[in-house]
Amino acid sequence: MLGFSLTKLLFTAAVVILVWMVFKHAGRILRGGQQAPSRVDRARRAAEEMTRARASQAQSAPEPPTVELVSCPQCGNYIAQGSACSCGYKDRGR
Repeated sequence: MLGFSLTKLLFTAAVVILVWMVFKHAGRILRGGQQAPSRVDRARRAAEEMTRARASQAQSAPEPPTVELVSCPQCGNYIAQGSACSCGYKDRGR
C-alpha cells in the first residue's frame, strides 16, 4: 500500500525530527559544548567590528583646516578673516 496514512506521516515526521536532533547534538559536541551564536549575537559582533574599523579610519584621517569667520560691519554676513565680502567691504584682518 503506497497511499498516505496518518501513521505514515507521523512516523516520517518523527524520523525527521529525530535525525535533526541527532545532528544538532553532534554539532554541539564538535563545537565543544558551546551554542551557536544567534542572529542577534552575530549582528552585534559585526556592528562592533564595523564601529572599530570606522573609528580607526577616523583617527588616521587628517583633520580639515579651520577658518576664522568675522562679521561684516556693513551687511552682517560672516566672511573669512582677511577676505572681501559680497557687499564690497574688504576685511583688513583687524
